Amino acid sequence: GSRADASYVPFRNSKLTYILSESLGGNSKTIMIAAVSPAASNLDETLGTMRFAQSVKKIKTKAAKNQEAVGEKVESLMEEVQRLKEKLDTHQEGEE
Repeated sequence: GSRADASYVPFRNSKLTYILSESLGGNSKTIMIAAVSPAASNLDETLGTMRFAQSVKKIKTKAAKNQEAVGEKVESLMEEVQRLKEKLDTHQEGEE
């Protein structure tokens, strides 16, 4: 290939992709906004941005709502309250 091919960084090795990895591959929806310039002096930057945006466009995620069953959460909280009450009683008995 050409010189441009030799300097192309694969999507998986991109620093920006690493920084955004939680958003790009996690349980979320992500929007990519690419800022490009029509100026000839910004051609390399614009092409790099467009390549990155094209790579991101190929990523497919399925965001799902993170939630516990209400009953499980209530039960967990009641158990924690009971544990803390027992701890408080033990502590108060030790002071008497």
